[in-house]
Amino acid sequence: GACVGGYAEGSGTLTWTHNGTVNSIYRGPVSKGRMSGPGSIEAPGRFTYTGTFDALGNATGSGTIEYADGVGVYKGGVRDGQVPWQVPF
Repeated sequence: GACVGGYAEGSGTLTWTHNGTVNSIYRGPVSKGRMSGPGSIEAPGRFTYTGTFDALGNATGSGTIEYADGVGVYKGGVRDGQVPWQVPF
C-alpha cells in the first residue's frame, strides 16, 4: 500500500526480518502504519493467525491460530493478541 503522512496505509503485505531471516509476514489492511481490520499474520515455522486486528494492531475478536509444530488449531476469541491460555504473540 501507499504511505500517507509517513505511515503505511491501505491493503498490502508487511514483512519483518532479523539478520536476513523473515520473522513474520502480515497480509491485509494497514491504517496509520498498523495492522487494522481483517488480515493474517504468519510467523514461519511457528504459527499463522487469521482474524481481526484492532486500531492498535492487536489481534482482537474471533480468529484462528494454526500452529506449525503440530500442536493444533485454535478457533475462538482473541483479545489484545492473547487467547485465554496464552501469552501475547
